[in-house]
Amino acid sequence: MVIINQTTTKTNFSKIITIFMTSIFPFLFGLTMGQSTCVFLKQKYPQFLFYNVPDEPRRASNLSICQSNTPTCCTSQMEEEFSLLTETEFNQNVKSQIRLIHQFFSYSATNFKSHFKEGFNSSMAALRKIFRRTYGQFYVQNKQIFNQFVNDSLLVFEQGNGCFIEALQQLFKRIFLTEFSLLNPLRSIDKEKQQILNCIMSLFPILRPFGFGPEAISQLTGRAFRIWSSTIIALEQISQNLQILEKNFSTPKVVCLN
Repeated sequence: MVIINQTTTKTNFSKIITIFMTSIFPFLFGLTMGQSTCVFLKQKYPQFLFYNVPDEPRRASNLSICQSNTPTCCTSQMEEEFSLLTETEFNQNVKSQIRLIHQFFSYSATNFKSHFKEGFNSSMAALRKIFRRTYGQFYVQNKQIFNQFVNDSLLVFEQGNGCFIEALQQLFKRIFLTEFSLLNPLRSIDKEKQQILNCIMSLFPILRPFGFGPEAISQLTGRAFRIWSSTIIALEQISQNLQILEKNFSTPKVVCLN
């Protein structure tokens, strides 16, 4: 579990910038300043493997980084080694910061999802009690209708491509059809009699058998459901994008124009 505050993140990002201040400028300054010998290079910069260090400063016209109008100890081979080392360190620092931010968003998404599921389960338990008090024996004998609603709602949340209000409306429509079948036992409602089914469902918004109950529940729960699910989906998407960025990140090539 990783928790990152804003101050820590800013501090870590500043390290990426300061790497150049602590490596490039001292190096370039040492190469271009007046020197009578170039032996100091191997002593002062042991992290570089210099094979063609001149014995003394000389003028060079093929340099792209440590260009100088005066004799210098810098060579093109030094520039290549220095660029490679700097690029490696820069990549490592950037990937390290991306990894920290990825862990932060991943933790936040997991934390949000955990809180949501706790609230969801609590709400469903309370809703079952309400349905049991409201419908009594009808609820006991037709639990599959309510179980289907719970499964549909959870599926909407996990996949993020559905509508909670639609799942709620389907619940009341199933209750309506089941009650109609009980009150009209001579009329069988099944898939084969689609005409009767369509006729009954067309009367649903007109008859309003549940009054304003569905609309009230939708207003109370639908908005909160959308906010929670949208937040979690956004956090997970950011986390995934950062993971891809960390895996594929590479320093852009810099072209020096003389």
